[in-house]
Amino acid sequence: NQHQFQDSPISVEINQEFGITEGNAVKLNGKGISMQLVKVSDSRCPKGVNCIRAGEIEVDVVVTIENRVNKFTLRNPTWERGGTMEANLVDGLFVRLNGTLQEQNQQMGKDLEVAFVFTEVAAPLDTPKSH
Repeated sequence: NQHQFQDSPISVEINQEFGITEGNAVKLNGKGISMQLVKVSDSRCPKGVNCIRAGEIEVDVVVTIENRVNKFTLRNPTWERGGTMEANLVDGLFVRLNGTLQEQNQQMGKDLEVAFVFTEVAAPLDTPKSH
């Protein structure tokens, strides 16, 4: 089993936003679901810089549901290049990529704390912010 968690994963509740860095894992209380953040790609425009595209954060996560392993790629925001910001894990349960928690560390790469939430509500359609 190549998905070894370094320590015991932190435990989170449904609808509780949490942040994890690359390589770390969480488990959803009482649901037999755990998730590891495998890879983070951050192409977002730095604050104060004029970029042609806003860019986005893209993550690969491995979700284990009662010993079934699923890999998902999530992207936020999605309106620029498509893709999805949430994965439907089991009937009526989603995990959503909520962006990042430490914007000031946004350009520091690996230690970026990525925000997620396990939720029973599908996200509204992600559309460009109107200027």
